[in-house]
Amino acid sequence: MSDLWRQLDHSRAMDGRYTRIISDRPHLAGLLTGLRDNHRAHAAELATAIAAEIRDDSDAVVVAGLLREETAGAAEAVGACMSAEPRHAALFGSIAAALATHRAVLEDLP
Repeated sequence: MSDLWRQLDHSRAMDGRYTRIISDRPHLAGLLTGLRDNHRAHAAELATAIAAEIRDDSDAVVVAGLLREETAGAAEAVGACMSAEPRHAALFGSIAAALATHRAVLEDLP
């Protein structure tokens, strides 16, 4: 995963966290909204940079990148499933199974 993707994932995750906290604790909105909006702006800029990078890659390079990420995600989900609280184990197992299916689809592409 490139640095662009890692930073995009982080920016989107932080946007979501701030949004949930602002929703749950409106009294913090004045303090947190600007920080959240900064993550949103970074995510938009990163997405634009990634789109330009992907346009320059061949289909094989793009699919290979997706395959690597699906494989890594499945491995992380399996690890999370093995160490999860029982109430979350089925969720992580389901995610691992879905990502393994995604990998199978990508491997079958020409």
